[in-house]
Amino acid sequence: MHITLQTFRLPKAGNTEAECEDASWPETGEEREAPRVLRAAVADGATETLFSGLWASLLTRAYSYAPSHAAFLNALPALRADWQQRIEANPLPWYAEEKARSGAFATLLGLTLKTGHARDVTYYECLAVGDSCLFHMRDAHLFRAFPLTRAADFNNSPYLLASHPLRNADLAEHLRSTAHRAVAGDTLLLLTDALAHWFLQAIEADPARPDPLRNVTTPDAFAQLVQQEREAHRLRNDDTTLLRLTLEAAIGTT
Repeated sequence: MHITLQTFRLPKAGNTEAECEDASWPETGEEREAPRVLRAAVADGATETLFSGLWASLLTRAYSYAPSHAAFLNALPALRADWQQRIEANPLPWYAEEKARSGAFATLLGLTLKTGHARDVTYYECLAVGDSCLFHMRDAHLFRAFPLTRAADFNNSPYLLASHPLRNADLAEHLRSTAHRAVAGDTLLLLTDALAHWFLQAIEADPARPDPLRNVTTPDAFAQLVQQEREAHRLRNDDTTLLRLTLEAAIGTT
């Protein structure tokens, strides 16, 4: 199996890249022969909290290096301590200190690909907290969606991973996971919430429509699409991330 990975990210209109609170890992695209295990993740930091972009970045990187979902969850105390140490490294204004005590929050969508015995088959496991979504595309059409399956499922208060442990006492009740098989020719899309909501709305408006992101192959094309859809009020003005994995048969397979 050959995998092409592409990552595109755009901040809210009017914000700089440094102000973007979305995160992904890997942070940039690449092409590779499929390793035995490949991990990728996206996260969306909550705008209302301080240093949520940092928290989102720590989460995506930690997921991608964890050997299992359980190992990632067991690493949360260390991640929370790391986040706290980083924000305390520089003095903060009093009002920022007060807000920082509440912690940071973010969604997380983590994907683990595991190659099977056949060179053109792979299996994936996905872990989700909140409303960043996976869309499994086959023949350019939606095959599976996770964890949300309808545009109406989105709301303004998704459950979030918190940098303060007391804010996640009920985390186990809100973890979502799935596993499935993917084959050569499939595409896996990891989208943060605003783009995921837009994507499902587009599919629901025309179920026969091919992947509405299929022509987004460059950063400029991504920026153009996001700007166009924001101006048309079809896409909410929010930090927006697309991580795409395209699965292709290895050379020499049939």
